[in-house]
Amino acid sequence: MNFLPTYTLMYGCETWTLTDNSLHTISVAWNNYFRRIFKCCWRESTKPLQFFCKTMSIAYLIDQRKMIFLVNKISQSESNVLKTLAYLKRNMCNALRSKYGLCSCDCVDAIKYAVFQNIVPAVLCDTVLTLVSDVIL
Repeated sequence: MNFLPTYTLMYGCETWTLTDNSLHTISVAWNNYFRRIFKCCWRESTKPLQFFCKTMSIAYLIDQRKMIFLVNKISQSESNVLKTLAYLKRNMCNALRSKYGLCSCDCVDAIKYAVFQNIVPAVLCDTVLTLVSDVIL
């Protein structure tokens, strides 16, 4: 299931510099979007819904798109402007690679796989907690 807001909400996110507060605001809007579509309670986690819809939380999507942009578009460009931008953003790129356990020369598929593997434990934990709470209640 592809969601149109993924493309419109995240347009140009590769270049965003987000504070914790602005990332939280975007995350709330993203989660509310899923809750509204699937008619969920505001207290329910959207991680399982996002997982089964083959998407993830907005923070992971932004990280993934930033890494792919830096690896594919900027690093391999012949433009001096883009090479300078890659040089200036190298610390951010290294921090993201470290966060997801990637080496310095990764392809797009490796980036997507590493980010996806990072969210699986959280989704499974939320799903198990939801099932347990449903049984108890």
